[in-house]
Amino acid sequence: MLIKFLQEQRTIGLSIFRVLLSVLIIRNALSYLPLANTIFGKEGIAPFVIYERSFHGMFPGVLYPFEGVWDAKMLLLLTIGLAFLFLLGIGRGFTGMLLWLCLVIFFKRNIFIMDGSDNVMMVALPFLSIAESYNYQTIKFNIRYKFGFWKKPVFQFIREQIRTLALLGFLLQIALIYLSTGIEKVLLREWQSGTALYYALRLEEFIDSSWNIPLTQSALFVYIGTYASLLFDLSFGILVWFRKLRLWMVLWGISFHVGIWFFMGLDAFSFIMISTYFVFFTNNEYIIGWSFIKAKWTGKKTNNEAKEKYAA
Repeated sequence: MLIKFLQEQRTIGLSIFRVLLSVLIIRNALSYLPLANTIFGKEGIAPFVIYERSFHGMFPGVLYPFEGVWDAKMLLLLTIGLAFLFLLGIGRGFTGMLLWLCLVIFFKRNIFIMDGSDNVMMVALPFLSIAESYNYQTIKFNIRYKFGFWKKPVFQFIREQIRTLALLGFLLQIALIYLSTGIEKVLLREWQSGTALYYALRLEEFIDSSWNIPLTQSALFVYIGTYASLLFDLSFGILVWFRKLRLWMVLWGISFHVGIWFFMGLDAFSFIMISTYFVFFTNNEYIIGWSFIKAKWTGKKTNNEAKEKYAA
């Protein structure tokens, strides 16, 4: 199955995820701008000494000062600019790694602002920068084409292997996020007893709809929701690799995260996790899916040749 996986292209899904990830980074950076000094400034809410200690022995040359009135805002504006370039595919991996470095600096400065979506971004961005996520981009521009030695077959072969490993690493990380979460849940008494959803939906800071309290008054809803969530976390990272089950697992995941978004208000986390699903589908699956949609719109038959090629 691994050999088959390595032969399948996922450049469409990678490109979609690159755009969606960039949009989320821009949104977050824009939301931080009005309170930039309070959140990231040297005299901000997070002790500066924690930031200094976190960089001790790690990236010693990139200890951004955050001292001036405009320091935090300038770095935020730089992050927005890099995210926009990355969205368009300009600079490719070089832009992606600079963007990742900016995020590292921000999260090291104030780790208290991090949530689940930020952890996923920090894990995904290096893999995404290396993988071939630039086949579908708005502006064609790539510095490396100016250097002829990059076009030699040996370098092209090495690049392809590195990109494939980066793609595999990215998907394994997403699968492990779910699997490790499921294993942690199994060890907790609330999940074993089937009551975890009751407490999760009744936490004051996570009540985001008027349905939370009425629904958790139903024992059946609580039990089914708790065990369904547990089953999803334990099974997604395994079953999503199987072609016949992939679409069903993704649809289950979308409904799961939309529920988290609606009931608990965790919009960024739900958005980033749903965005990762695009990468699990191959280019052929997108072609078949688009062919099916076009057939429904136009009334024409689907591309049987593409279907046969995909099924082979």
